[in-house]
Amino acid sequence: MTTVDQDTAQAIVRAYCGWHIAPEQAETLIVDGSGSDVQPLPTLHIAELASVIERGVEVDITAYEWSEIGLLIRYDGQVWTDRVRGLLVSLTHGYEAWPLDVTAVIGDLLASGDSNVQSAQVGGVQVTYATADSLLGTSHRAVLDRYRLPPRP
Repeated sequence: MTTVDQDTAQAIVRAYCGWHIAPEQAETLIVDGSGSDVQPLPTLHIAELASVIERGVEVDITAYEWSEIGLLIRYDGQVWTDRVRGLLVSLTHGYEAWPLDVTAVIGDLLASGDSNVQSAQVGGVQVTYATADSLLGTSHRAVLDRYRLPPRP
């Protein structure tokens, strides 16, 4: 057993929520097309959307709108592709800093000591891991559920 450090605590939160949350970062996401006029993205906080490329062609910015919570909505009478890996979305997303309620959860994980954190060494390599299931309590999950991506089909 070993203690939870800052990186491990943040990794547990990110794994539970399904996206990086913080800090804000520019990234190009490759996503499966929804086949409908609404395309969810694997983020819950978009700061800026630079471009959407659908099946190799940039989609005109007037053909869609985007929401801060990670939805692209088509308004040109078309639907998004249904192709696997059919969209490349260049955006800046995540919070500039960890939200305070998430910071409190991370702090609780840091204060939790060594419960349920496993460490193994094979040769010269040390691996430390913990799972969200083993460390997050009900109150932690209640906070993090506000930042958790919805289930996908």
